Amino acid sequence: MGLLHKNAGRFSVSDQGAIAVEFGLIFPVILVMLLGIVEASAAISANLQVQGAARTGAHFGLVKPPVQGDMSPIISATRAALPAGWVSGNTDTAAKVAVSITCECELTGPVVCGTPCAAGEQSLSYLNVDVSKVYTPIVALRYFSPTFEFKNSSQVRLK
Repeated sequence: MGLLHKNAGRFSVSDQGAIAVEFGLIFPVILVMLLGIVEASAAISANLQVQGAARTGAHFGLVKPPVQGDMSPIISATRAALPAGWVSGNTDTAAKVAVSITCECELTGPVVCGTPCAAGEQSLSYLNVDVSKVYTPIVALRYFSPTFEFKNSSQVRLK
């Protein structure tokens, strides 16, 4: 018992290895924070790319309106604004682009395109570009791997 008591005092005063212990305790916290920042910025970037593609498609449709209901040039312009890996590849995670035209009368509201409005009402046409992309986090956890979908729409009035 005397030997143990004599050596115990020596260890309580020593601070060798304290930095290594502190580093071992704080490193996992810093690593989780760093991975969280990387994950959040990747998600924000993906959302901004979806938003930018929807706006690009709507702008293209405004500059070159669809002719006889052919939406393929607008869809192509929208897809060109997306990263190449999002357009081609796995169909489950590929970006989806939908383009449509909606019509309405100025006072009475939505109508089927081509239907005449009441006397004195103006017919309005809108181009809608919808872009969606399934986002899978970079850091996948073993039992919890959420995926969510970024969606964005852009609408412009044609006439």
